[in-house]
Amino acid sequence: MFSKTATLGLAALAFCGTSTAHMIMASPVPYGADSLNNSPLSQAAEYPCKQRSGVYDISKMNNMAVGENQTLSFTGSATHGGGTCQLAVSLDTKPTKDSVFKIIQVYEGGCPSAVDGNAGHGSNLQFSIPENFPNGQAALAWVWYNKIGNRELYMNCAPITVTGGSENKDFFNTLPNLYLVNSPVDDTCTVPDSKDVVIPVPGKFVQSLGTATATATGAGCAAAAAAQTKGVSGGAPGYGSGSGSSSMPASSSAQPTSAAGYGATGSSSASAPAYSSASSSAAAPAYTESPSSAAPPSYGPFSSPAFPQTTPAAGEGIYGPASTAASAAAPAGTGLTACSQDGFVCHGTKQFGQCANGQLVGGWRDMAAGTECQNNAIVKVKRDDMRHVHVRRHVQNSVHRHAA
Repeated sequence: MFSKTATLGLAALAFCGTSTAHMIMASPVPYGADSLNNSPLSQAAEYPCKQRSGVYDISKMNNMAVGENQTLSFTGSATHGGGTCQLAVSLDTKPTKDSVFKIIQVYEGGCPSAVDGNAGHGSNLQFSIPENFPNGQAALAWVWYNKIGNRELYMNCAPITVTGGSENKDFFNTLPNLYLVNSPVDDTCTVPDSKDVVIPVPGKFVQSLGTATATATGAGCAAAAAAQTKGVSGGAPGYGSGSGSSSMPASSSAQPTSAAGYGATGSSSASAPAYSSASSSAAAPAYTESPSSAAPPSYGPFSSPAFPQTTPAAGEGIYGPASTAASAAAPAGTGLTACSQDGFVCHGTKQFGQCANGQLVGGWRDMAAGTECQNNAIVKVKRDDMRHVHVRRHVQNSVHRHAA
């Protein structure tokens, strides 16, 4: 039998193991560092920023000049195979469920670690506050959808002071809203296990390992995707299609009051994973919402959204595939591309876009290498198919050279 001392010792070790499991944001230094634990959000009342007593206590202000490299690092031992993370900023210094969080960086795969299983530490990732971001104090949120384990949502927030940016909110208002799924109180939209999930509208600032091909599934996913564009202003700097040829549909200056299902919207020395920073390298989800000319509805925190639901065919998932008709001629005088349906749409096989309220949001984006857009859904290209394409191109090039 164990002695009482040994039993207490094992209990202490178990407590220590529990307290260092999961992950906590170490840099930027979070709000309420002394009271922050490493568990995911467990109830609606914890959104945003893991609400608790002393949640907005400041032990260190994180000063950030626009355009300068910043480090995102973590403490903890359970990296859950990595996953997808978002960094989003609210201009409210003490955010509530009705605060607006705008995405400034997405890591599709490899966050907080690019190692399978539990690596015991996270990577040091890089980000910066975009040019033209508003000056002043704000709240930066780290949101993590873990790849392996229970379907969870982790959210830590940190106080920041931005300098060298803009004195207005024009750029801020063009950024997409935070994508919120994996509600702790329902399963209306969840991220698949053992997959890196893609963010429907990630914006311009995306780092991708090229592993993110999964989409969240469930009856509430269309609403969660639509909430990303609610209240977003015209112009495309925050979306960054790459070509700059498309603009956001005009909208009112009012900010979104909620996001679907949620209300509104020691550091490691390990090297960072080899990310591609091009936003076009990120694959996108196979969402097709029921067409509607109305603006997306507002939802209370973690409520099941009253959104049109569809019954998928076997093996297709909740929101796709659908019709191949992606777009129509733009209405005269609008300068925008009209869509015949809302949600995720294909533009040929090599490009995709996101349509909301009958308009293309942010322009067409290129598909990630190894994928194609077919029937308004992402399809992985088989290696044999890729080899055949390479052979055809080689033969065509040889014919052209001989002909010349």
